[in-house]
Amino acid sequence: MLPAAAFGELLQRHAQGHPPALPLSRATDPREWQRRFRLAVAQLRGPLPPRVEPTLRRLEQTSCHEHHEQLVSMPVSALSALVARGMTPARLPPGERRPGLLVVSGPVTTGPDGPGHLAGEALAHALRAVAAGYVVVVPLWWGAAGPEGCPTAAADPVDASRLQAAANAYGLTVLALCLQHLQAAVDLLAGLAAVDAERLGCLGCAGAARRCLWLAASEPRLRACVLAGRLQPFAADALQLAATADDCLPGLLRFGDVTELMGLVAPRALQLLHLPVEAEPDGAAFAASCALLTRLYDTLLRPQGFSAEVLEQGCRHTWESASGFLGRNLGLPRPTDYGVSP
Repeated sequence: MLPAAAFGELLQRHAQGHPPALPLSRATDPREWQRRFRLAVAQLRGPLPPRVEPTLRRLEQTSCHEHHEQLVSMPVSALSALVARGMTPARLPPGERRPGLLVVSGPVTTGPDGPGHLAGEALAHALRAVAAGYVVVVPLWWGAAGPEGCPTAAADPVDASRLQAAANAYGLTVLALCLQHLQAAVDLLAGLAAVDAERLGCLGCAGAARRCLWLAASEPRLRACVLAGRLQPFAADALQLAATADDCLPGLLRFGDVTELMGLVAPRALQLLHLPVEAEPDGAAFAASCALLTRLYDTLLRPQGFSAEVLEQGCRHTWESASGFLGRNLGLPRPTDYGVSP
């Protein structure tokens, strides 16, 4: 086994001799660049279990003055099921369709409140969104323990690197399996009677921000995407031996990095809310990414579709920054009288 320092040096030398083959900075035809980069990324995913008929099963149902809430289960493949929370505004007029928002946050555990209990951050953003008039779906973190009889894949939390090491023997990737579940969550959201399937968006927070980026890059039904968290390049994590197996597909850095992945979202709306990292307090890499993405959106004649800012106070202020951007790009829901400001 190589010592960490020696392996880090090996990666540094490899990276210097093998720069990405499809950098956004050298794209002369944005649409052709997107086509080529999208094809390269698709080939990295590896095999996936076939999807099965998405039959929905309601596990719990509650209502309050502000909204109706359900915990549901939906098979994704013969091997696993999606478990998610769905929230609908309480006073939704019959027949009216609202924008739908997928809220993707950090790990969800069964917790003291029972199966399907949402982590505080995910719950806070979901409640703000449904109070603003959105129909919201919050999927449980892939691999978390689900209610009895509804496994989401792995009942016991295990480090993602160990999971990926085991999956390697079968040519599987943990991130691709996670994304299959998130795409099933988009299916669930789009199929809800109260949702306008032409106005779907996603909000990825903290540890799920980059995972939500992968979803937005590959899911054209999402018209607007907000990413709030540490949005540093994948290469920075890899060279510091800090990469996680459920953040990046193996081989991505042969073709591009986080900026290129963001470029696949264009011209659909993209907002970046960056949380600074200790390794790069000046935010130089983030600023460079924003410059390239601004140029891309300008070239595609959608300059208003891209927005970026630094979250100096952390992810707890995500909704204050995201609500206006989502409203402009998904269409503001009708004002509510829930007593909670959107």
